Parts: sequence; C-alpha cells; structure tokens
Amino acid sequence: MLPRVTRNKSMTMKRTIQTSILHPLPFILLLAFFIPTIPAFAADDAARIGNTAETSDTTMVSECIEIINSGTYVLESDITGDDDCLIIKASYVTLDGNGFSVIGEENGRGIFVDGSEQLLSNIEIRNIIVDGWVLGLLASNLNESRITDITARNNTSNGLRLGNISDSVVDSILAYNNRNGIWFATSTRNNQVSHITSRDNTHYGFYVSGSNGNMFEQLASINNRDGFYVISSNNNLFREVRSDSSRLYGFELRTSSRSNRFEQISASYNRWHGIRIGESDHNDFDDVFLHANEMSGIFLIGDLRFNRRVTGNTFRNITATENEESGLSISVAAYNLFDGIVLNDNEQNGITLSSRDHDNVFRNVVIDGTGNHGISVLNNSPDNLFQNIEISNAGTSSIYYAMQFGNDSPGNQLRNVVISSGEGGLSVRTDSTVVDSLAVSGVAGTAVHLWQEARGNSLSNLFLSDNTMDFQSTGQSTGNSVEHMMLDGGAVSFRARDVRINHADPPDELPGGLEELPYHADIRGSSIAGDEPHVDFIRFYYDPEILDGWDETTLEIWRYDSESGWTRPAENSYTTGVNTEEKYVYAENITEFSIFAVLSSELPTSVTEAEELPDAFRLAQNYPNPFNPSTRIRYDLPESAQVRLEIYNLLGERVATLVDARQEAGSHQVAFEAGHLASGVYLYRLQAGDFVRTKKLTLIR
Repeated sequence: MLPRVTRNKSMTMKRTIQTSILHPLPFILLLAFFIPTIPAFAADDAARIGNTAETSDTTMVSECIEIINSGTYVLESDITGDDDCLIIKASYVTLDGNGFSVIGEENGRGIFVDGSEQLLSNIEIRNIIVDGWVLGLLASNLNESRITDITARNNTSNGLRLGNISDSVVDSILAYNNRNGIWFATSTRNNQVSHITSRDNTHYGFYVSGSNGNMFEQLASINNRDGFYVISSNNNLFREVRSDSSRLYGFELRTSSRSNRFEQISASYNRWHGIRIGESDHNDFDDVFLHANEMSGIFLIGDLRFNRRVTGNTFRNITATENEESGLSISVAAYNLFDGIVLNDNEQNGITLSSRDHDNVFRNVVIDGTGNHGISVLNNSPDNLFQNIEISNAGTSSIYYAMQFGNDSPGNQLRNVVISSGEGGLSVRTDSTVVDSLAVSGVAGTAVHLWQEARGNSLSNLFLSDNTMDFQSTGQSTGNSVEHMMLDGGAVSFRARDVRINHADPPDELPGGLEELPYHADIRGSSIAGDEPHVDFIRFYYDPEILDGWDETTLEIWRYDSESGWTRPAENSYTTGVNTEEKYVYAENITEFSIFAVLSSELPTSVTEAEELPDAFRLAQNYPNPFNPSTRIRYDLPESAQVRLEIYNLLGERVATLVDARQEAGSHQVAFEAGHLASGVYLYRLQAGDFVRTKKLTLIR
C-alpha cells in the first residue's frame, strides 16, 4: 500500500500531499497488488456523483492536510488542529473519517471544501465528527457530490455551512451544541437533503437562504432558538419535517420566499408560533400538525409600512390543537386558501383575522373548543369567504361567539355553517355580510346577534334550536334582511329592525284546549331613535301532516300577551294570510311584539269553548319529526275504546308498546323515548276498537 502521510507534532505548516514522480517499474509492481477503494453508491447516486476514485490513490491521514489531488483519504485516528484542518481543493475526492473526530480549538474550519478557484465535483465526505471549530464543515462551489454520516458539535458558528452547492446529496447528519446547526447559503440548489437532526443549538436549527429547488426530507429540529428559517428561497420541497421546543418559531418564512411546498410538517411546544410566514407568497402546505405552541399554530403577517401582504399561500389538511393563542392567525394577508382545517382546544380563537385581511377563503373547517371566539374577523378585514364550517364549544363567557364580524369588515360571506354548544352563535356588527345556511343549536347566549351599527346584512336559511335567545337585532342595526329562519321545527322568514326572537316555551293557557303549539316564536323589540319597532313580515313554513287535521285555508297567525291572552289577527294591527302552494302562513307589519303562533280560525279562543269531544278517531303525525331521542304522539277517541299503540321497525318487529288499555273519549297524548334504538325509520300503529291507522316516524341520532 501507499505510505502513510504523517507529520511531527511540532510541525505548524500544513503539508501538501501530491503523487510522487517515481521510476515507473516499482510503481507498476505496486499497482498490480493494489485494490482501489470505491464508495458504495446507489445506481442513481453513482450517476449523479460520478466515480470518486479517478485515481487509485488511498492515503491514510493522521494530521491536518491540504488535498489537491484526486483519491481516497481515510482517517486513521482523531486529528487535532488550531486552524483550517482538512482542506479539499480537488475533484474526485473521497474523505472517509472512519468514525474518527477532527477536533479544533474554536478557530478555523474543521473540513473546508474550497471551490474558490474552480468548481469542484464528485466529492464524498463521510463518517466523520467535526468538533470545536468556528465552522465544523464548510463547502462552497460544489456539485454532484455527497456528504453523509457527519456529526457536527460544539462549533462556535455553524455545524455545517453549504453554499453554491448543486445536484448533491446531504444525508444522515447530526448537528448539536453549535451556534447554528446547518446553514444552506446562497445558490444552494437541486440537492437532496435528508435524515438530519439539528438540536440544542443556540440559534437556528436549519437556516435556508437563497436556496432553490432542493428536496428536504425527514429533518428534525429540537430545542433550537428557531427551528427552520427560510429566507429568499424558492421552489423547495420540505417533506416529513418537524420542529419542536424552539425558543422562538418552529418554522419561519421571510422576505419573498415563494413557491415552496411543505408536506407532513409538525411543529409542537415552540415558544412562539408553530409556523410564521411574513412577506412570502404562493407557498403550499399540506398535512400539517401544530400542537401546544405558546402563541398561534400558524401566523401570517404582512407589512403595512410597505403595503406588502402575505398572498397566494395554500393550506390543506391542517390540524392545530392546544395552542396558547389562536390555532390560525393572519394579519395583512389576502388571497390565501385554507381548506380542510381542524382546530381543537386552542386557548384564544380558533381563527383570527386581525387587520386588513381580505379575499381569503376558509373551507371545510372544524373548530371544537376555544377560550374566546371560534372565528374572529376585525379591523377592516372584508370580503373573505367561510364555507362548510363546523364550530362547537366556543367561548368561556357570554362575551364570546362562535363567529364574530366587526370593526369595518364588510362583505364577508358565510355559507353552510353549523354552530353547536358554547356561549354565543354569530355576532355581526359590520356591513354587507352575507349568510346562507346557518344552523345554531344549544348555545348559552344568543344564536344570531346583529348589533351596534350592523347595516345591510343579508341572512337566509337559518336553523336555530335550543338556544337561550335565537335572534337579536339591536342598537343602530338597520336595513338588514333575514329570510327563512327555522325555530325548533317552526320556520320563520322576516325582515327586521331592532328585533329579538326567542323560541320560548308558550304560555300554559292555549286556545281550544290545545296541549302544544306546532309553530310559534317569541318576538321582542324596542324603539330606535324615536321610531316604532317593526317587523316587515314573518312566515311560518308548515308541514300539513302535523296540523291535526286543520284545514290549511283556515290557518292564521295569532298573538299572545299576558293581559289579553290569545287574540286573533283581526284584533291586532298586522295582517295575516296563508300560501297553500308554498306551505307557509304569514303576517305583515308587526309593531306589537309578543308570542306569535300558527293556529286555525276555527279554533275557540278559550279552553271552556273547546270542551266538545272529538267527532272521529284520528292519529296525528308525531311531533317533532324527525326526532332525537323523544317525540310525542297524539290521537283522538270520539268514544271509549280498547286502545293499543305500538312501535315497529321496518322488518315488522315490534320494538315498543306505548299503550295497551281501555281509555275514555277525548284527545290523548303519549311520549315515546327512543334512546335505546338505532337511527332509522319506524312505524307507529294505533288500534282503537275497529279503527286502525299506521304512520311513519324518523329517529336521527
């Protein structure tokens, strides 16, 4: 084999290793017994990187050297130096650390691939530890090369710094206790970077600057100041990357970083935001998990001083849980898309639009559990679209809503929104909001609240149930339109000013001996600036099957107050009528607010007038229907009879017997509790003497 290249400990100057010019005969004899060492690359890597053994030289290294010839260089022991140590100035070089360390004294560079004089290529550096330098490993002006199995630790600047490197492989790196773990500098492009852990560094885990077209895969940043800092870098792919326990951001994109793609990203337990994006456009995030960061999960922020907005970014399949601020927060951002977002148990808002955010799209969003609002849109944030939104358990006090829009944020659109539980539903105190298809159930406060100076808002297809207050329009709210609002099975359409609607329980005294009201609403209001309170019109949409045989043409809207009891339309100032084609009863120009209900003009107004017995056997449609888990079934007996009322499934199997007894003539009602049954359609069958009638009911769990 070739002689080892060594130097005395007292030598202070590096030695240049060159191939000696010898007599050809001994050289040929020596070469005949020499087996060259060739790195074991994959087929595609071999094509990229080339043959690193352009010559057959193998040199054993035990001191700091400068390499200017091709060949294979293998460390035979740890090396200690106080200046630049292993310097590579030639192409087709393999440097194999053999598991040994290159140890410095906080000066110079442990390994320096110096392409300052020429572009270097086909270099492999592997299986080596760089410890205690200013720069552990510095490589520049390099292509088609490979850097693998490197440990960089205790370096005062960067563990690895790679600049102007292209078409190369960087793989299996551990960087810790440096200032920066790994720095990808200007013109680093088209490289494959994978299997890297950067931890416990005082500044950046990964710093990516001016780098384009690289693939970063299976990277981890743990307990650094910043996890990943990406600046002025474009068209990179980050896949299977995580950043945990950073002292600032998990990921930060700055200064015109564009068209990067992030897949399978996680950021947890970072002291600031999980992901922060500033002045960077058209990046794509897919499959991102953000957990327990001390600020927001994702934070987008532009710069008003220079009118720079964060625009054109796409976020798909994002999950943000238990972050101490919002799951998602944006400021000075426009034309971004958020699709498939899950936000659970974040301590402030689920989504925050805080200032001058416009034309963003939020689609297919699920929010469960927030300390404050589910979605908050404030401070001149207009023309955003919220579509297919589900919010539950929003807010911890009465001042919070599942969705709030205010402070000069007009023109936002809400389509297909479902709100359940929590404190409040929808709060609007701005202009020109469009709401189409909103369901609110079980909130402790108001389901829909138009207040302060809410003007020109349009709301349609509202379904409100089991809320403390269903609807309020208060303060200086004017010119708002509400059409087709469903209240617990009774549907109301109306236009209103300064109105509150509450689906309260009706008074015990019902006309005609009725035991329930199929459709009713409690409408309250007050005057505004001297004007009388006013509702332009209301409509109750009815189902003929639950009208107990009333003639549709006799339907009208009655009014109740504590002094007069139930009064017909003729005794009030409003007008009423029925549209039997579209199945609704309406009243117009209501100025005296109270409880309103759909009743029949044939009903007596008092209980004593209704003591006549039913004139025929009758089985009414259950109410409510569909139901969960209980409903009521009414039937009339014109004479005493043996009564049997049973429930069957669609297979004909009896699942319940509600009545099996002789009953007196009159109207009867029985409750059916179906908590033990599965969802589906069932049949209920009444047999009273010779009268037999069967109807369907639907259980929805």
